[in-house]
Amino acid sequence: MSENPAVAAAAPQAEQSVTCAFCDSTDTELISLFGQALLASQYYCRSCHSVFEAVRWTAETLSQ
Repeated sequence: MSENPAVAAAAPQAEQSVTCAFCDSTDTELISLFGQALLASQYYCRSCHSVFEAVRWTAETLSQ
């Protein structure tokens, strides 16, 4: 099964550690590049089994 090209394009970002919004675990997985807003990505936490959104663009990313 081939990987989704959109998810593959986000691979460098996906390698960054995203902390779960509910349990603060870093054992998370990118499941969708876009959440309910274009600036957020959806992640799945393997520890507490929750789906949450994280903002993709930060001031640090914009300054590069």
